[in-house]
Amino acid sequence: MNHIDDKEAIELLRKAGCTALEIERLRRLRREYAEKEKEMRMIQESFLVQPHAPFRLDSDRVDASEKSNK
Repeated sequence: MNHIDDKEAIELLRKAGCTALEIERLRRLRREYAEKEKEMRMIQESFLVQPHAPFRLDSDRVDASEKSNK
């Protein structure tokens, strides 16, 4: 949210009867949420970049001797 949007949001909250303390608390919560969202996005991107071996169960594995018999 840019500065202009922030001013407009604050003005709407004031008109709705919110106190300065309530408005500041909402602003802080929004900042914290945005930071967490950014962290989660970075974590998700790091998983997309790193190659991962496919998950396999022990029962899915085939011994080399079994492969050569087929």
